[in-house]
Amino acid sequence: MLFPAMPSLQHQVKVDRATAQVICSGRIAYGGEAEELDKVLQELFKETGTVELNLAQVSFLDSSGIGILVRNLVRARAQRKVLKLTELSDQVRKTLEVTNVLGQFRTSAPPAVVRRGLRVLFVHPAAEIRTFAAALLQSRGAQANTCASFYDARLLASAGETDLLIVPSEMPTGNGAGALKVLQLEKDFFEASGEKAAEELVAKINAATA
Repeated sequence: MLFPAMPSLQHQVKVDRATAQVICSGRIAYGGEAEELDKVLQELFKETGTVELNLAQVSFLDSSGIGILVRNLVRARAQRKVLKLTELSDQVRKTLEVTNVLGQFRTSAPPAVVRRGLRVLFVHPAAEIRTFAAALLQSRGAQANTCASFYDARLLASAGETDLLIVPSEMPTGNGAGALKVLQLEKDFFEASGEKAAEELVAKINAATA
């Protein structure tokens, strides 16, 4: 059957017992396109145990689309269900590899978590990395907020609702963080696979907030 979709995106869904296959074509981008896919996946997880996502015909995937994929992977794991990526277009594969998300779909091991409700402010100039980090932190139990600069981080942290500030090591902080706990990540930290970076980040957060 063909689900209603926003312009430029089509979802064709085939359901066979406990498995659903979703074949997408077009763009998965900010706005209605990403939101529509999110709704389709949520509905399918109510009815099936495994959803196989075919992105071979997807021509464009932005940070919102990446966020939808990570969010639904987290939902699937929380419900003891499975979300698989079966086929990827070259563009989608490259985007997921560059943002270190592809590795998240290659393991079903229970993820490590941080203290539930930990308030984390993640700072990074790259929107794709902020999107990945926010989805990751929320999936591991944290309350995550993000911004692009240390100047913005100081303004957000001044409200007193931040337990940990995470910044790249090359971003100068001086004494601007005050008494706030700060975790600095190496410049190439997110060049590792998505799953490895995720586990190392959680470990660093737990060490910094012990």
